[in-house]
Amino acid sequence: MTAVICLFLADAMIKNFEETLATNRLATESLNTKLGEVHLELKLKEDEIRRLITGQENLETEKYDLHMSNNDLVKRLDMSVLEIKNLEGFVHVLAAHLAELDRVSLNFLEKFDKLNSVYEACFRLVNQERDLSAKLAKRQYDQLHGRFLNLTSEKMLYNW
Repeated sequence: MTAVICLFLADAMIKNFEETLATNRLATESLNTKLGEVHLELKLKEDEIRRLITGQENLETEKYDLHMSNNDLVKRLDMSVLEIKNLEGFVHVLAAHLAELDRVSLNFLEKFDKLNSVYEACFRLVNQERDLSAKLAKRQYDQLHGRFLNLTSEKMLYNW
């Protein structure tokens, strides 16, 4: 009986082992499925990480490019500010020169008007001198002609 019990126990143990083995096989298959899912999920996450790393690298490159562009724009802005200041200085100098030129122009116009007045006065004086010279010449002519006529008439009186 002991042998039968041993056999029975052995048979029960074998059955138990077979059930355990079947359970373990199902558990292993389940674990393999889960492992496959986890492996697939890991692969997807690795792909996502690679994509994010590439995106980060692109963003860092873009950030660097923007930083360099910003630096370039800051330099250009600084140069523009200096150029504007230089142009403002030039405008102030030009405005001062224009004001001086306006003052000189007004002075020139005043002097030109005075010169024109003097020229008109000289022209009137020249005309007056000419008229006076003509009157004097006519008077002298009239006097000489009168004397000539007197002399001629006296000569005719003496010659008769």
